[in-house]
Amino acid sequence: MKKPQLEEKNILNVEEAVALYGMSRRRFRKLLESTGLPFVAAYGKRKVIIRAELEAYLQSRPDLKEALMNRPRQATGRETCERR
Repeated sequence: MKKPQLEEKNILNVEEAVALYGMSRRRFRKLLESTGLPFVAAYGKRKVIIRAELEAYLQSRPDLKEALMNRPRQATGRETCERR
């Protein structure tokens, strides 16, 4: 049996959801601490994400979707310094 591609899956784990939607792992995990989220289902001790519910949730809250997006880090200037 062939393993389904991420884009084809209806149920995702947290890491898959973060990767699929380009979200910040830290921000998404913080959101998951909230109760009553319609896209989260408990599977034993794990939380699984119902993809269709997550998409509807994010679509109805564009400001939240933007806040969860992963942004490139700003350069501090230290990255280009060379040791002498």
